[in-house]
Amino acid sequence: MGNKSSTSTGSLIDQFNKVAQTAQSQSCAPGSECDKLATSEKLEQQYVEAKTTVATAPATLKKAEKAYYTYTKGTSGYNSIISDSLEKSAGTIVDDIKNKINANIISASNLNSNFASLSMSYGNVYELFQTYMTDVIKLIEKLNEKGIDMVTNDRKTYYETQNNDILIVWYKLWMWLYFILFIIFIIALLFSKTTMSIWSKLLLVILLGAYPYYISYVLSFLYKLGKSIKDLMPNNVYKTL
Repeated sequence: MGNKSSTSTGSLIDQFNKVAQTAQSQSCAPGSECDKLATSEKLEQQYVEAKTTVATAPATLKKAEKAYYTYTKGTSGYNSIISDSLEKSAGTIVDDIKNKINANIISASNLNSNFASLSMSYGNVYELFQTYMTDVIKLIEKLNEKGIDMVTNDRKTYYETQNNDILIVWYKLWMWLYFILFIIFIIALLFSKTTMSIWSKLLLVILLGAYPYYISYVLSFLYKLGKSIKDLMPNNVYKTL
């Protein structure tokens, strides 16, 4: 009776577990949130275990190395291996330092050569700069001289123009005055009693009327004639008594 009761109870438990597993498998179907959560937890656990392995690997390696060499070669053999390893590491470090020092020496030498080249180039550039500055100063001086000459010429032109304007005004004034006197002279000549014939009066009127127009040519001719006579005279002849 008791055996039957225990057997039935066990079968009930197995059936319950099967039902629970079936329900869990149905609730954590592929692609479901439950499946994603389970996969994420599994991957996280693997990641943590891998980090722990990497972190403890050097110590584990050292421990295994010591155990192996101590067992196979004894403590003295292990110490000898450690000493050789340290000597190799020291040699590698020394070689690295030497290589870095040599590289720094080569770099310093190149910098020195570059500095010498730059110094020479700077000297050439400075000399060229001085030459250009000298030329620029000379050019500025010439421009200043030309500027002064231009100002002087402008002033000279201004005064000449002003004088010409004044001369023109006086010329016009005297011309008006001359023609007024000329008209008065004609009127007087017509109404005054004189022994001059009509042709003489007409010739005199023509000569006086054209006087302002031909007098400049007459004076120019007389000036050139006098200059030619002066040039023909010997230099050792006294020109005055």
